[in-house]
Amino acid sequence: MAHSGSDLIAVGFSKSPTLVLFARNIHGDYKVVPLSVSLSEAAQFVAFAPHHNLLYSAHGSRLACFTANRGILQRSVDAKRHIDALACLQSRGAAATLNDGDASLWCLAPDKNLAQTHVSDVTGATAIGQWRDSLVALRDTHLLFHNTLSKTLSSVHVGNEDGPAHLRCVDAFVLLATSNVLRCWAV
Repeated sequence: MAHSGSDLIAVGFSKSPTLVLFARNIHGDYKVVPLSVSLSEAAQFVAFAPHHNLLYSAHGSRLACFTANRGILQRSVDAKRHIDALACLQSRGAAATLNDGDASLWCLAPDKNLAQTHVSDVTGATAIGQWRDSLVALRDTHLLFHNTLSKTLSSVHVGNEDGPAHLRCVDAFVLLATSNVLRCWAV
């Protein structure tokens, strides 16, 4: 799996705990940024919080947070359950759905601890993403927009989506891909 920000690319390998991080220098070339630690399980998900120069990665039930351009581990915590999806938010944090259906927001606090907040509005989500200040989640037949700042929730009916789903939110668009359909909404 790979995830990229404006000047960073992270690559994880499904059978190896190694994450490889590339950063663009002032000349426009990419260089490898060595990470300060290697976690015991493979990285299933990586996500950038580019405004705060943070890289989050999910390794089974562990969530790690790195300073992206230097590769220094800020904190690694055990979520106690397997992480099924991960998305970064604009506000220094990441959202994760867990294998029991729960969803949590994780934020790197000033003391370098990862603070967890349960998000009951999106419990049971099968896919998550980030759009502006909102956590976007697919649950059953609805696309949910949970604003992480104002704590408000709005939803859009999207119909029956069978199978695994993937969300990608870019600028003014939300893309939803399943095994048989690709939908796009301008928001």
